Amino acid sequence: MDNRWPALIVAVVLVIFGVFLLSSHVRTRRRLRGDSGLEDNERAFFEQRYRRRIRIAALFVILGILIGVGDAALPFHKQQPLAITLYWIGVLLLTGWVMVLGVGDFWSTAVHTAAEFSRIRQKRHEFEQQLVEFKHRHLGNRELDDQAEP
Repeated sequence: MDNRWPALIVAVVLVIFGVFLLSSHVRTRRRLRGDSGLEDNERAFFEQRYRRRIRIAALFVILGILIGVGDAALPFHKQQPLAITLYWIGVLLLTGWVMVLGVGDFWSTAVHTAAEFSRIRQKRHEFEQQLVEFKHRHLGNRELDDQAEP
């Protein structure tokens, strides 16, 4: 039985998913470029993340196309079995590369997020110390004023 539907469905879903990701990343980049509150290091991180994610999204589109084309070429596998086999090995290697890039993006984002949380905790600690010092100074002056009144 020669059923082309499963491969065609997978191909179309991958292309649609990749195009959706591409447009989503472009919109996010435009929004972040307009954010004047970002520091230079944050802006650099978001730009690197954008490039990583655009590559991954483009590879989804390419994989979808390759799966569709490869499935259409399967009837020729009896004439060129080595070529078809190498083609599908290439598709599998590209799929593995997408997974490696995804893990790398996840890791990079996790490291950046952990560093940002650490920076936020440090700032919070500094603000809490400043608040305690302010309260002590303010209460200390009030106690001196209370002692001077009688």
